[in-house]
Amino acid sequence: MSHARRYYAPIVLPVAADFSVVRDAILDVDGSGRITYCGRAAEAPPTEGAIETRLSGILMPGLVNAHAHTAMTPLRGMGGDLPLMSWLQDVIWPAEDRMRPGDAYAGMLLGCIEMLRYGVTTSAEMYFHSEQVVAAALDAGSRVLVAPVYFDLPGRNWRCAMAAIGEWIDQDGLRFGPADRVELCYGPHSAYTLPFEALEATAEAAAARGALVHIHLAESQSEDLKQRLEYGSVPRLLRKAGLLNGRVLAAHSVHLSGADVQLLAEHGVGVSHCPGSNAKLASGRADLAAFRAADVAVGLGTDGPASNDDLDLWEEMRLAAMLTRLSAMDALAMTAREMLLMATRGGAAALGRADIGTLEPGRWADMIHLSVDGPPFSAGLDIPDEQLLATACEPPLPTANSSFEATPALGRVEGGWKNVPSLAPRISGERQPAWHRPGLPPAERVLALQPGSEQGHVLHVNTLAAAPAEGHRLPPCRSPRPSRPACGPPSSTSLAAPA
Repeated sequence: MSHARRYYAPIVLPVAADFSVVRDAILDVDGSGRITYCGRAAEAPPTEGAIETRLSGILMPGLVNAHAHTAMTPLRGMGGDLPLMSWLQDVIWPAEDRMRPGDAYAGMLLGCIEMLRYGVTTSAEMYFHSEQVVAAALDAGSRVLVAPVYFDLPGRNWRCAMAAIGEWIDQDGLRFGPADRVELCYGPHSAYTLPFEALEATAEAAAARGALVHIHLAESQSEDLKQRLEYGSVPRLLRKAGLLNGRVLAAHSVHLSGADVQLLAEHGVGVSHCPGSNAKLASGRADLAAFRAADVAVGLGTDGPASNDDLDLWEEMRLAAMLTRLSAMDALAMTAREMLLMATRGGAAALGRADIGTLEPGRWADMIHLSVDGPPFSAGLDIPDEQLLATACEPPLPTANSSFEATPALGRVEGGWKNVPSLAPRISGERQPAWHRPGLPPAERVLALQPGSEQGHVLHVNTLAAAPAEGHRLPPCRSPRPSRPACGPPSSTSLAAPA
């Protein structure tokens, strides 16, 4: 167990229920990586033997990316000007069918570093090659909720994929790893790629294990015409399947009626709002005001880096707020406090997690340090709270060194991405390029860079808890996993475009 630590900061934003701005603050963390005190220095309890760190700037909770396919970083920019279904069927699914487990590991590791550079310490992932996704997140020092995705398509057996998730949870637990950094979830892709019986079976299996179900919901207008004609709406279909009776994270949730929103609220469904991806693919604009009025827990998601082109949750904050204000023609429709809340505490609530998202005693000390050395903070910190919060919502400046120091309750890693090889040519069917540094495993290719390099962004993650022991990566499965041909990504010809 590591030593307890005490952090001094001019400003702490705990993002607690009252969303107060704490000035001249102290934050204490015990040896396990959990917060024991967060508040004014004058009221802090005495401490002995704690390692003290004095910071400038602002401490706040790490951001929560509530919907991502982060391992898609090698596919960034592919099919960039296509609508959703054409983008999926003609470009992305064929490329994903060529991805190998090592590609997913390298893509996830690269994406975790990018997210940590933007202050994102937790992400909810839905993807293939889930063991590699978990291993990369552990190696990067991120917290992750992993939902292995499954479809009902030729050669892709949803039953075996779903059974493998249950076996994994039964063997390793719902949460595992240093500081419970990994949570396993069920990942039925959507109502339009699975039969009703698959949704029923998912509801039963997830409920038996208390697991989160992470599903795409009403993302584009044409995707689920058949389901809407038969059931009235996809939320009604999910209710009939029993899926809404457990923990559910509904990604996108764009094309919903007022009755659908109320149905989600009544069942405590969390929603991941993805304004950047929705805008890029012209999928539509989710009614964020309706969700908030109905007290639906809403977090922010980037979606995949191929459907958004980045993993920057600060950009999602600003897009969500600006689109909401513009839609309502009301500059007060979403405030800076509400933007920050949705990216932190709101995201944790959407995931059903009461142990992250805010700097309160008992929660994991997943936090980020915002530098105030740049132009956005030229007025200093001795300004009114509302002005301070509005400034804090500015995205980080693209400098050689990260604007953040992310300090999750995790291990230490330093690195960047300038030497990460391009996987896209091989995945897109072109000739595979040579690695920049042959002979090194993917993690070393990414993490062997020197801090302070001027050729790429650099990340520094400090240790709050004991560094993970050697060999902390996900242990080998104790029962056979379904083979990739049975449970891998869908073939490009497997799913006809909606009528």
